[in-house]
Amino acid sequence: MDMSEYKEIFKAESDEHLQQLNDSLLGLEQNPNEMEYINTMFRSAHTLKGMSATMGFSTISELTHEMENLMDMVRKSQVDVSNELIDILFECLDTLEALVDTVDSDEKVDISHLQANMASAMEGTLCTQDIKETVDSSTNIIKNEIIKELPAENESETEINVELSDNEKRAVNDASAEGSRVISLKVILDESCVLKSARSTLVLINITKMGEIIKCEPSEAELEDEKFDLEFTVIFSTKSTDEEIVDTIKKISEVKDVIPTTVSESNGTEKKEQDKKEAETEESNSTNKTAVKRPDAVKSIQSVRVNIERLDNLMNLVGELIINKIRLNQLASDLKAKDLDESLANLDRLTNEIQTEVMESRMVPIDQIFSRFPRMVRDLAKSEGKQINLIIEGKEIELDRTVLDEIGDPLVHLLRNAVDHGIESQKERKELGKPVAGLVRLSASRQRNSVLIEVEDDGKGMDPDNLRDIAVKKGIISREEVDKLSDTEALNLIFMPGFSGAKVVTDISGRGVGMDAVKTKIEALGGSVKISSVQGQGSIMKLQLPLTVAIIQSLMVTVANETYAVPLGNVIRDVGIKASDIKTIEGKEVILLRGEVLPLLRLHNVLDCPTEQEEKENLIVVVVERMGSNIGLVVDELLGQQEVIIKSLDNKLLKNLKGFAGATILGDGSVALILDIATLI
Repeated sequence: MDMSEYKEIFKAESDEHLQQLNDSLLGLEQNPNEMEYINTMFRSAHTLKGMSATMGFSTISELTHEMENLMDMVRKSQVDVSNELIDILFECLDTLEALVDTVDSDEKVDISHLQANMASAMEGTLCTQDIKETVDSSTNIIKNEIIKELPAENESETEINVELSDNEKRAVNDASAEGSRVISLKVILDESCVLKSARSTLVLINITKMGEIIKCEPSEAELEDEKFDLEFTVIFSTKSTDEEIVDTIKKISEVKDVIPTTVSESNGTEKKEQDKKEAETEESNSTNKTAVKRPDAVKSIQSVRVNIERLDNLMNLVGELIINKIRLNQLASDLKAKDLDESLANLDRLTNEIQTEVMESRMVPIDQIFSRFPRMVRDLAKSEGKQINLIIEGKEIELDRTVLDEIGDPLVHLLRNAVDHGIESQKERKELGKPVAGLVRLSASRQRNSVLIEVEDDGKGMDPDNLRDIAVKKGIISREEVDKLSDTEALNLIFMPGFSGAKVVTDISGRGVGMDAVKTKIEALGGSVKISSVQGQGSIMKLQLPLTVAIIQSLMVTVANETYAVPLGNVIRDVGIKASDIKTIEGKEVILLRGEVLPLLRLHNVLDCPTEQEEKENLIVVVVERMGSNIGLVVDELLGQQEVIIKSLDNKLLKNLKGFAGATILGDGSVALILDIATLI
């Protein structure tokens, strides 16, 4: 069977199980006595093993099988949860991720060292058990001698469910006379098994290598025709031990459990295992029989996987539809036709509903990004010798997939800085009277038409004077200029290219590219970055992001008879001022507005547009926010708010043009440029 068409589905579902394994392992590290984490991991590993075996990915199946064995020993309290064990399992997870990522290629990943590490963990425990058995050997010998002399227990309770014919009973007796054991082996297949006949055949082949089959229930013909549920019983003679039998059969993919019992030669009865696990397994299996019974009706499909490219194409088409809707509304207003107005009102409503549905289909929970960070912070903290408590809030907040894909790297930089620069060493925190474990909080919240993401730490905070000195030392800014900066403006120096406060360059930070990359990436998305910090108490990084980068609300303005769109996310307010109120400070125009000095920027000059010879007495100012500071943009006219479709400037000459985030098409068919406040000023 050609499995290539199922690879993408396999990879998507494997990623979900790997994330479940990762989350549970992080929980187990914090709460080693909470066995529910191990149970969850065991189930995920088992499912992943079955999936990979079905697809023919033997290395993944082999590694997950070894992990199952190790986790099973943890469940049975045969292996303690230690830091070494956690590290081994984390390395296994990393390897599994690499294996899943390379299923499309012939690249080989070596897992021998992982197998050796897991074997060492298990063998170390077995040695401990052997020592315990040696200490109690005399007691065991006495117990065994007593047990041999005891009469058999009530045999009516150990009768096997499989009825034996006279010939089969003689075969049992003959095997016992020849020194062989007769085993009744119950084999339980996994609920996800789709090739039951193939699995049962493999079981029978392996049993014939260890002994001689006396009876199957159901019969071999019924097994071949899949005329059974999920379990079957095989009675056979063998000289192998129970452990050898179980180990051999459990290596077969999609075998959930194997329960051996010894058959008595005299009457065909069996000695039931005095094991609580067997009773629980049989009880669980009887429950599962009911649970896995499928109704005759076909279950309807509730969701489908859609390639992101199709959603992008659909969004582009919706954008074109909205542009044409605006154009039709413009024409209708010129024609003043009542019937046309009514039809366009319905079109407007339907178009808005389609737009909403398409945008909602592109929205995904921010947890898809946030879920990566607990492991990352844990590894960073360990490498730094620090204790970090990471708190994540707002995982259910949704963002457009395009935005979500772009914010991963910026958040990695911010979290790395919080761990490396923000949180003090354990020794320093003790001396300061702080808790030994540092706190890092990653949160997301909805703010009207945007999302606010905050990265906060309770570390040492930032010293504005120290930042000024570093900026001067690195030649980023002159001493004269830096002394004019307020403390808030000095904090923003960390976003300057080449700025770094790290004394030593490490794998984590210190190269002076992190925070600059954060600012560039977020502003390219139409968002903004704010920073606040208090020495000795910590820092907060705030990222304001649009819900989507395809459709935005804008304030439409005119400058020199040209129309421009100012993203509403940057706009604070618009005000009217008198030209006579404008003052000049160090050659720059400012105005006193609501008790604050507001710098002014004339868009005529910035955009190099022609200006009127005589200046107007009354001017219109749009107050926008940039890097935590407000600036007033002088424009000619306000046209009002409008929803615009962003068209990127793909032309090679325009692609890297600063000051513009793209363009949009207006209702009259003309093109308006969208201002990028972050790079314009």
